[in-house]
Amino acid sequence: MAAWTATEVKTNYVEFAAVSDGTVNVYIARASAEINETTWGTRAKWAGMALTAHFMALDSLGTSGGSPGGSSGAGAVSAMSVGGVSVSYDTSGASTAVASGYAADLTKTRYGLEYIRLSKLQMQGMQIL
Repeated sequence: MAAWTATEVKTNYVEFAAVSDGTVNVYIARASAEINETTWGTRAKWAGMALTAHFMALDSLGTSGGSPGGSSGAGAVSAMSVGGVSVSYDTSGASTAVASGYAADLTKTRYGLEYIRLSKLQMQGMQIL
């Protein structure tokens, strides 16, 4: 069972406030299957909420964080225009920070990048003997 709830996800990521609890719970179940609370320790809830939001953004749910293709403002602004309201993000640095596959997919949203950040923090405390 997940250590986080739909209410917590929607409180921490207000762009998903209009998404029904039932829908959020589907994404929580998906994310919780990838979060081992023993491994993640005290960061399990935060990692789980970020991963839940990442999956929802990839599926274009929410208001500002879920544009099609999951391009929800991950990366630095590389171009901007005012008249036609257009913004482009440079995600090249984020994409090269991880190899490919699942990890590269995480760079597509700001929530995935937060998950990566938390993962790196968690790995700092681990030692391989």
